[in-house]
Amino acid sequence: ETLKEIQQQQRIAYEGEMRRLALREAKAKAECKRLEETELKRREEASVASRRAKELAYKFKNHKWRCVYTLPGHSSFVNSLAISPDGKILASGSWDQTIKIWNLETGELIGTLTGHSDRVNSVAISGDGNMLASGSSDETIKFWNLHSGELLCTFPGHSMEVNSVAISPNGLGIASCGGADNTIKLWNLRTGGLLRTLRGHLDNVNAVVFSPDGKILASGSSDATSKVWDVESGKLLRTLSGLNVGVNSVAIGPDGKILASVSNDYTIKLRNLQTGSLLRILNSNSSRENGVTSLGTNEAVHILQNYVSRGDSVAISGDGLTLASGCDDNTIKIWNLLTGELLSTLRGHLGTVYSVAITPLGNILVSGSADETIKIWRCD
Repeated sequence: ETLKEIQQQQRIAYEGEMRRLALREAKAKAECKRLEETELKRREEASVASRRAKELAYKFKNHKWRCVYTLPGHSSFVNSLAISPDGKILASGSWDQTIKIWNLETGELIGTLTGHSDRVNSVAISGDGNMLASGSSDETIKFWNLHSGELLCTFPGHSMEVNSVAISPNGLGIASCGGADNTIKLWNLRTGGLLRTLRGHLDNVNAVVFSPDGKILASGSSDATSKVWDVESGKLLRTLSGLNVGVNSVAIGPDGKILASVSNDYTIKLRNLQTGSLLRILNSNSSRENGVTSLGTNEAVHILQNYVSRGDSVAISGDGLTLASGCDDNTIKIWNLLTGELLSTLRGHLGTVYSVAITPLGNILVSGSADETIKIWRCD
């Protein structure tokens, strides 16, 4: 009887273990099937993306950019440009202390805004197309009615100078940076009050830009880093280092996924905004192993070998397909963001291209230069 009882217990245990093994095997098979389906879906999506990239690359190769207007008028370097959301109005800021408003379709000068007492370093247009913000070396930020040219208000900015201004997509806030305080300031656009000051950079902050949803702010600094901030809390989310020298310009793609930064080490770096991982490098200095070695474990998808000069500005088109970069060899370079291919090199300026801007449709490019002119380029 004792032996029968032991055998019965063993049989129950054996049957239970077999059921557990069968269940485990069924789960493993289901997981394998799920992974296979996921991998198949990923490959199909990659194949579709690859075909689309090749189709767009072929399409872009047949696009020809031509200069349709050269706009004189400024008496010094043109170092900042902004295009209205409807693609009809252009604002330009210059070292001649003025802001000029242009009809982008005809190249006609609409008006000149005066009021700054030092060079204008940055201009930005609000999402509704009604307001213009400007930052100057006179340590102030000014807000203008874009259509009437009326000066609405003036904010005190940073010590020494304001290098960059950006208006949040909802039009309620503004970010500014610059001066010797190495900070970024967030302002309430309605009240003029200072919301918070973002600290973390160790040198001058040269550029700021909002993500399309207004929740993220990216900055570039002479301390050789880009930083990503949470706008609502002011919390520093991540620091993107590995850059050898200062960051001159930053831009975020329209889907909020790609951050482009231009630095003095002859590179443009494209990163995933959410993770900070490196996607591509635009670099010509092969003696430095394409600039990848100082970037830790990040792996570049494409190393672009045609970037032959120091970058001063960068802009991403509204469709997220192309990137334009202004260079100190007096050229503008047009890149396919999907493939990393250099599409065009635009020549015509006689000085460093300090600023570039692209219309929302991506068919018109504007460049501002040390030759004191603005050029409007159209893609046929």
